Amino acid sequence: MPRPLVLVVVLAALLVPPAARALVMEPIPLDALAREADLVVHGTVESMASRYDDPPNDRRIVTDATVRVSRVVRGGHGSATVVMTVPGGEVGDRGQVVPGAPRLAVGDEVVVFLRGARTATLGPRRAPVGLPQGVFHVTRDGPDARPTAAQRMAGVSWGLPADRAAEPIRMDLDALVDAVRAVRSTPTPTGR
Repeated sequence: MPRPLVLVVVLAALLVPPAARALVMEPIPLDALAREADLVVHGTVESMASRYDDPPNDRRIVTDATVRVSRVVRGGHGSATVVMTVPGGEVGDRGQVVPGAPRLAVGDEVVVFLRGARTATLGPRRAPVGLPQGVFHVTRDGPDARPTAAQRMAGVSWGLPADRAAEPIRMDLDALVDAVRAVRSTPTPTGR
């Protein structure tokens, strides 16, 4: 291969971006999260179990996180727990990491915005609205500190122009609960 062509190929390879390792999405405002959710609960992740979501193919792994409900913020729910299904996890010696999927651990205190319903084969499986945007992790910065709820957006790239920056939502837990309860249930107009 002639030397100028080799130089062009090398330069082209350097200019091509590496494979994407982020989920690109637009931010969902809090009121839209509340409207899109069938159920919003505050609770603690009690257990997690990964499984294949597409038997018999065994290609797609999901994790079912059981959340012990402390309080129902919005929607109807009569059980002490709710199961939230998120993409990714580990089954045996196989694992899948899905960029932008919520990261949870047993013991995490969360406020989750969920949609979905009971199915005949899987029971009550719900998914977070907007993947990580529908999961707020609750933290306390000290024994007397007020709890704060915040989105964790690792693995997410905002699909916005440079002049419209977006930040994860972070606010006082009680203020979040009040704001969600204040949202009317009317759907967002679709233009039809």
